[in-house]
Amino acid sequence: MARFAILTVLAAILFLSHHHPSGLADETKQIAKKKELKKSSELSYQSEALLPKTETGAVRFLKANPKFDGRGVIVAIFDTGVDPGAAGLRVTSDGKPKVIDIIDATGSGDVAMSDEVEAEDGKLTGQTGRTLSLNEKWKNPSGKYRLGLKAGFDLFPAPLVSRLKKERLKKWNQAQRKREADLLSQLDEKNPSITKKEIQARIDVLRSAQKDFEDPGPIFDCVTFHDGKNWQAVVDTDEDGDLADEELLTDYKVNQKFANFGEASKLNFSVNLYENGKVLSIVTTTGSHGTHVAGIVGANYPENPQRNGLAPGVQFISVSIGDSRLGGMETGTALIRGLKRVAEMKCDLINMSFGEQAAVPNQGRLIEEFNKIVRDKGVIFVSSAGNSGPALTTVGSPGGTSSAVIGVGAYVSPEMAKQEYSLHEAVPGLPYTWTSRGPTADGDWGVDLFAPGGAIAPVPAYTLQPSQRMNGTSMASPNACGNIALMLSGLKQEGREYTPFSIQRSLQATAAKVETVDKLAQGPGLVQIDKAYAHQLGQASAAEAIEIDVEISSRSNARGIYIREEFEMKQSVGAAVQVKPRFHDSELNDNILEFEIPITLSVEADWVSVGSQLLLTNGGASFGVIVDATGLKPGLHTAEVVGVHAEHPERGPLFRVPIVVTKPEKLSSNQFKKKIKSKAGTLVRTFLTPPIGSRYVELKLTRKSGNGSGYFYLHNLQLVPGQSFETHETKSTTSLSPGEVFVKRIPVLSERTLEVCLAQYWSSLGESDLELEVSFGGIEPSLDMITLPSRGDALPLDLTARLQFERAKLSGSLTRWQRQLTPVKSEIELLSDERDGLWDDQRTWKMVLDYKFELASKTKIQLSIPLLTPLLYSSPVDAHFIQVLDKNQRPVHTDDMFPADFSAESGEYLVRVELRHLDRKALKKYEQIPLVIEQPVGRVGLRFFESRLDAIQNTKPRSSTELTVGEQVRFWVTLPLSQSLPKGASNGDVLVGNVSLSDDDPNPIPVRHVISSVTTKTKAETKAAPVTNLVNAEQKFLLETLRRLDWSKHQPQIEEISDRLKELGKADRQLLVARLHLADSLDRKERLDVVVELADEVIDSVKTNKLARYFGRKHSPKTAEEKRLHQEMEAAKRDLIDALYRKERALAYHELPDVLAKHPIKDQEKLDRAFEKNFRELSSWVDTTSKEYFLLHSRRDRREGNYGQAIQLLNKHSGSGQPVYLYHKKRRDLYELLDWKDWQQAEQNWMLRYFPEGPPKP
Repeated sequence: MARFAILTVLAAILFLSHHHPSGLADETKQIAKKKELKKSSELSYQSEALLPKTETGAVRFLKANPKFDGRGVIVAIFDTGVDPGAAGLRVTSDGKPKVIDIIDATGSGDVAMSDEVEAEDGKLTGQTGRTLSLNEKWKNPSGKYRLGLKAGFDLFPAPLVSRLKKERLKKWNQAQRKREADLLSQLDEKNPSITKKEIQARIDVLRSAQKDFEDPGPIFDCVTFHDGKNWQAVVDTDEDGDLADEELLTDYKVNQKFANFGEASKLNFSVNLYENGKVLSIVTTTGSHGTHVAGIVGANYPENPQRNGLAPGVQFISVSIGDSRLGGMETGTALIRGLKRVAEMKCDLINMSFGEQAAVPNQGRLIEEFNKIVRDKGVIFVSSAGNSGPALTTVGSPGGTSSAVIGVGAYVSPEMAKQEYSLHEAVPGLPYTWTSRGPTADGDWGVDLFAPGGAIAPVPAYTLQPSQRMNGTSMASPNACGNIALMLSGLKQEGREYTPFSIQRSLQATAAKVETVDKLAQGPGLVQIDKAYAHQLGQASAAEAIEIDVEISSRSNARGIYIREEFEMKQSVGAAVQVKPRFHDSELNDNILEFEIPITLSVEADWVSVGSQLLLTNGGASFGVIVDATGLKPGLHTAEVVGVHAEHPERGPLFRVPIVVTKPEKLSSNQFKKKIKSKAGTLVRTFLTPPIGSRYVELKLTRKSGNGSGYFYLHNLQLVPGQSFETHETKSTTSLSPGEVFVKRIPVLSERTLEVCLAQYWSSLGESDLELEVSFGGIEPSLDMITLPSRGDALPLDLTARLQFERAKLSGSLTRWQRQLTPVKSEIELLSDERDGLWDDQRTWKMVLDYKFELASKTKIQLSIPLLTPLLYSSPVDAHFIQVLDKNQRPVHTDDMFPADFSAESGEYLVRVELRHLDRKALKKYEQIPLVIEQPVGRVGLRFFESRLDAIQNTKPRSSTELTVGEQVRFWVTLPLSQSLPKGASNGDVLVGNVSLSDDDPNPIPVRHVISSVTTKTKAETKAAPVTNLVNAEQKFLLETLRRLDWSKHQPQIEEISDRLKELGKADRQLLVARLHLADSLDRKERLDVVVELADEVIDSVKTNKLARYFGRKHSPKTAEEKRLHQEMEAAKRDLIDALYRKERALAYHELPDVLAKHPIKDQEKLDRAFEKNFRELSSWVDTTSKEYFLLHSRRDRREGNYGQAIQLLNKHSGSGQPVYLYHKKRRDLYELLDWKDWQQAEQNWMLRYFPEGPPKP
């Protein structure tokens, strides 16, 4: 590492020397060069800030307290999983196992194990079909085993899958090139063993297969059994069937044992077993993120302590909350399971470097449970504030929006900039530009602490690197968490009591305010853990250990005062603030009774008024706050009402009431201009109220001067109550050289404060003179949503230009089709508390809702439950999980509350929606919740007219006009009656799209049309004709009855009816066909000779020569007699072809392995002659390569050794739609006959993935 640093310095020196002014003498150059080289050789590699510890006082703390290094502290890492074999994560500083428990809380690694089976001669047949050899040393008193399988590529992290596919493909392609070369050489042979046509077919098959090849990845057999003490598991990681060379694993927490998927992957895994071995959970990392996070908290490098994490003595439990089926997205199920394990393992801390946007802060089922784990169990919950900045109110959930969770913002220090990012110029301490800012929508600060947000820390071995640099609040959170672990380590070793709330107060009271950073990015400031520890030791009153809630009922129980919209600033705003202590359930009544704290209130801002004191009792207290923003200048203004213990003011606030005002600029027109001087880290916020009639704003950023290229953010945001900040947010980044201009037009809502946040990226060095120009415009429509009348009428749409001259040019279409599905089935069950439920004996209820739909063709679709979209942390249910299954029960897509389009083949599908809640009654409310399926349709264009009459007559369409300021024009919108509806559309379905009002309209109007014009065809009632011929009526009845019988079960009845029809003398061929069909049913293999015999009877009943002569000529029947004869001949031909086909299939089935086992062939030559003769006869009537008959043709090719031609025909007819088991099985078997073992195995692996339930049931 030191050599690399010196080489880097040398390279820079050489670069500068090469570009040195040419007037310098060579001797001077050499002297200068020698001096620089000497200077560079004296440099030492600095690594302190690679994983920052100095900035937060951790180095000082550990120097003074070397044993308070996290020992005795357990941290739960809620993330993508922690690799227990990663560098620095194997042992603690005092020699204990570093990772003491690992669980996959998502269930994505679950393997459903079979019912118990017994081994024969120490062997089992695995679910892959492999023979599995057991280890004779294993203890298994019962002798019973469970079997399962897992597809590796469903289990491995996405980056690893990508790497393995590339590595495997390289070897694969080498083998295929050799195979093709061998085949090509056979073409040149004079007397090849097979025909040249077949050789060419095999070459074509190989090339075609190579073109479409997709690696199914490894498929692992899994076995579980009970050794008399614990459930054990073994995974056949090398796919060789020899389990004796595999690691025997039990629940990781029992012995901290893990295994590896092999040298190629270098992926470690562990297991957990549930439900008496019926569920095997294979736990891997779904990404490198969680290991990196754990390394920041507490990596321990005994040989290189400078690379240690913050608290090298901590122990971890790893909780994978990122579901690989959802691209690593966290799920409610995983989070609830994680909380349960945290309580069981008596964890002290949770770090969760995950989060999403939330429509409503501090609310929702998951937030309730996060609050409970903190309040009931005393667990300190630390989480990232989010990476969605730099605009205000961009903190994510749970870290930035939840009171009980400590949200951490990301800081980059001068040392980090130098050592981690190799900046060649010094920069001051700054927030990372993208770190999320407060306040929350309800006025809380949002960011509770500030900590270094970048680190070079360990990552899993599958990445093929020991460490990696990552940055984000994902890194700031574990930095803060590791610091807190140091603090808890000391307190626990000293026997000092604490609560999550006393810890947070100490951290905030002693945090260092970074002068170059605004409060909404850093909160109270940068963690100083040594000072926080000292503060905690000096606790002066019981109030410091108690949570004190702040609520403002007049502002919907907000936690602060956030005045953002201009209408609130026209006069003073008053608010009554309620503060109330929250006691732990175990608190003694005497302590509650005696709780009485004198509070001094203060605020530094002269535009905020508040009383001076308050007496806080156990019932709480309230006080008034008046905010007068009328005299404030445009811009951001923050203040804070703090309440401190009157007798111990030096201890800092017991509670805080944040106050934030965003005062907009005064606009005299629809335009605004601002000049800005910028440098690295500069952030300028401009607040504007879009005038009435605004639908877009055009932003123009000009870099007037500066050096080199500068990198800039433009982040624009408006807030709407009840919607997340992402709903009305745009973010752009641009690189500008001097003189360059960036222009962007974005949608806006009129009369809601718009923040235009301009930032020069923190590492973009150099100064700039910038000019920001803002222009509001747009055409105001009379409708925010266009709902086209179902009966086809025209709809008026008024357009007004309020701000400036506008050119209107209407265009619109319906582009997506929405169908609403209701459940066809609903089930509710109480889950086992082994894995689900909570620590307080609460059990989880799961409701599964089934929906069905069908697609006529391959398309992209999206599934959603509108009532629960896009809610995760603010959802009213614990979990929301969607899985789509095809007809083979194969999961083809997994989704949640953030729906995404996915591609689906034609066919029938089952959608399984899983909802969870601790309350059964709460789930029952969702039993009939609708599911919406949305898919693109061919563009259904809308038409626009100047008058209603033109619209009715569909004449003189008009879609454009010019509007002067204040002018209004009316258009009429229609959906042309000639437009065809999507195939399968029903009344009540909805077509949706947009209408643009001008060219490049960034804010089109949504449009929808409810379908109501679909007519349902009903069969006209027909009266039954009177029976005039009893014989014909009896014949018809008997034939209908016969066709409903079962050959195996109803043989006497079949013969009785057959005899009676023969007596009637009119059934002839219909009877023979009916008997053939009965015998040739799904269990035909039991009576193939009977099928052949019955088929021959049908064939013999047809006068084939007469039939051939008839169809040898073209017929256009006209007379009644001609038509009767034609129908008769068509029926005879149909019966003949049907009998020939069934006979040929029965003859072919004689050679199936399972048939041969029961009924060996007595005369193969006779069978061959019969097969070939019948095939030729069938070929004379039909094209045997067509869709209906190609399997027989393929069978013939196979019998003749033309395996390549057989595969060609199979591929021709099996390329679209959902996978068909029979086609894949035949292709696999043909590859086996070709001795293409690699292709055979690939096809077998795809079959295991495509058909998880095995062959389809008859």
